[in-house]
Order: sequence, then structure tokens, then C-alpha cells
Amino acid sequence: GFNKIELPTQLRNSIVHALGPDRQGMRERLSQLLNGMGYTEIMWNSLSAARYSEHLKEGEATAIKMLNPLSQDLATLRQSMLWGALETIAYNQNRQMPDFKGFEFGSTYHKGEEGYIERHQLSIVHTGQDNIENWDADKKDTSYYGLSGVVEEMLTRAGIKATVSDADSELYPQGRIYEVADRTIATIGLVAKELREAFDVRNTVCA
Repeated sequence: GFNKIELPTQLRNSIVHALGPDRQGMRERLSQLLNGMGYTEIMWNSLSAARYSEHLKEGEATAIKMLNPLSQDLATLRQSMLWGALETIAYNQNRQMPDFKGFEFGSTYHKGEEGYIERHQLSIVHTGQDNIENWDADKKDTSYYGLSGVVEEMLTRAGIKATVSDADSELYPQGRIYEVADRTIATIGLVAKELREAFDVRNTVCA
């Protein structure tokens, strides 16, 4: 029987050595961290409406358009992860669900001088109340300072030390950027009122 088979004196195994960063492992760790903070993962279509390009500087010039789009709502590859997040928030608000904390791993697409550019990104969005009211805590509105704390916790977990500075843009009139070696690795802020109104979003949004 099996009990009479001699066991080997040595055990051999192959060691797998990754040449680059473990993106999948980091993605799973960040997902678990955000889930623990009350954020829900969402998945959105990479195609977006052609009119969204108007909200970006040089948006129309860098947009990648479909040759035969099914509709004008699916006419270009998305240039910002914010489009899908705002559509999700508007959908929820129209169904009496004003509070939402979500994140999405995805890509944005642009047309550059040397060809097409794909950027892998993580989008985090928060609107409505920051916490659920209970006997020892009052309701607290969304603020980009709270989201800043989430970003800094993720950078700490990843072992990244970044320089933080205040900045604004066409999407965020009040914002903050994180840089490493003069390279921007994260941008957060309050979504511009004009952009929220374009998506029929009533409440303040941090992203």
C-alpha cells in the first residue's frame, strides 16, 4: 500500500520571480482596504458619450472616436474615469440613494502626437453622508479632506512617499495632487458644480 512507499529525502520546487511590480496583488490589497472602509467596487463601460469631451481642455482634440458607434452615448473611449462614477451617482440619486462610496479599476484613453495612449487608473468617488448616524456619532458631509486620508492610507500601504500640494483644474476647482519625482500619481478634489449639473448630480461629490 501507500504506507510502504519510501518518502524522498529532498523536496524540489520552482521559485517564481516576478520581473516587474505585482499589479494584480496590489489591486487585490487595495480592493480589500477600500471594501473595509465601506467603498463598493463598480465596473463601467469604457465607451462614453461624445459630449463628455467638452469638459476637458483639448478634450475633443484627444478623443478617440468610434468609426461606427451604436449611439452618441457610446461614441468615444472614455477620457476620464469620472464619467462613469457621475453616471452611477445620478442613477442612485434618482432612486432615493443619495449616499455612495465607490471605486473602480479601469483605463482612460487619449490620442497623442505619437499614437494612442492608455492609462491604467483607480477611481474613488464619494458623495452624500460620510458615515451612518448612530448614538455616538452625528452625520458628517462628504469632504475631500476625508478622501485625502483614504489616498494617504493607500500610499502608506504601498510604501510610497509622495509630495502633497493644493491644485485646481477644470474638473476640480478645489483639489490636491500627490507627486513622486515631479510625476503626478494621484489627484483628488471637489467635482466642479458645472460638471455635476451636466450629469444631473445634485449633491457634493469628491473624487
